[in-house]
Amino acid sequence: MQKNQAYSEEDLGITSEEYTLYQRMIDHLPTGLIQGGGFPNIIEKLLTYQKFVSPRQYRRILTILIGRLLFEPFRLTDQGHASRIKSTNIEYPPIFILGVYRSGTTHLHNLMSTNKLLAHITNQQAANPESFISGQLLHQHLARAFTPKERPLDAMKISPHSPQEHQFALLNMVTPVYSDFFLFPSQYQDLLDLSVINDLPDAWQLQWKQSLRYLVQKLTYVNQGKQLVLKNPHDTANIATLLELFPNAKFIFIHRNPEKVVPSMINTFRAMMYGLQLEGRRFKQLTPEAIFYFKNILTPTATESTFLVYQKLMRQYFAERHLIPTGNLFEVSYDALIQYPMQTILQLHGELGIRIEPGYVATLQSYITSIEQKKYQTNKFSPLPDDIKIRMHQELGFIFERLGYRAVPEKGVP
Repeated sequence: MQKNQAYSEEDLGITSEEYTLYQRMIDHLPTGLIQGGGFPNIIEKLLTYQKFVSPRQYRRILTILIGRLLFEPFRLTDQGHASRIKSTNIEYPPIFILGVYRSGTTHLHNLMSTNKLLAHITNQQAANPESFISGQLLHQHLARAFTPKERPLDAMKISPHSPQEHQFALLNMVTPVYSDFFLFPSQYQDLLDLSVINDLPDAWQLQWKQSLRYLVQKLTYVNQGKQLVLKNPHDTANIATLLELFPNAKFIFIHRNPEKVVPSMINTFRAMMYGLQLEGRRFKQLTPEAIFYFKNILTPTATESTFLVYQKLMRQYFAERHLIPTGNLFEVSYDALIQYPMQTILQLHGELGIRIEPGYVATLQSYITSIEQKKYQTNKFSPLPDDIKIRMHQELGFIFERLGYRAVPEKGVP
């Protein structure tokens, strides 16, 4: 077979589902998320993790550095707003969406963002947290080149203005931070230890807290005081810290059957690590070499980090959710949200005391109808290997039990 000839799934010895997922990883790299952050921050990251940077990534790193240099004048200009941002009063407490990756947090975030009395951080702002006020026009032009039209992990349509996780803003503002594990997957275990902010050294805690508070004030400032609805899976482990910063914050926790979450999270981590990493390999097409890399290098790393993240976030959530004042927490299952989206969204607005605009019910119904008409399908994954199934029920058994999902089998594979 010629080198440039396309390989079929039969040639590669993979399933059609795997072929689709791997091809999407190659076609839609989320480079825009780290393209325009602060130049000092990317230099600090490169120096901090220099021994893990791959020479194969030098050309891409150069592109990132040029992109960040383009935004440096705008970062400095944004600093001229600092005094006004820091004096911004947060009249309406932020709403934090909690839940591990692939539990439905993005769908919930999108539904909540249909309320025009609320505001969110966008893809554009997450990629440029320190320059999105004055650098907006330049980013709109660059976004056409660097922002994919679909998320590589599930083909969901996105744009520069779509809601995004603020962890990527913090990635572009703070070093080290837990999300650095997407850039340096080989360091995932040490970096994920940074997930629980209260466990960090005082200096690191202070930097993280100051950065998040400033980001929330900046988003409030540019959105003219609107209440923010923010989503970041790692917030699930940081209720105490968030309440320290925002004592009246509202929380929405969404959960999903771990049997659905685990394979989806493995795919998510694999796709994000491949797309954002500054170490390792890049491929222009699916080849036997690429499949070997995805299956034997990225998949084990994604699997281990999935179990580590899932356990860490959920243990911390169960330990801290009692700290949330009565009336400030709404818990919902992914299945309930999918089956009853209108009722669920209106109920959580009511129970959390979130304001809605006149005509919001019609706006929400229109959005829900548009989703139903697209007939969006969730990813279909190859069955998990038996050893991973057994491990899932052994290590995540406490999650099954606490959230009321299927009982943990005593022996073997369910």
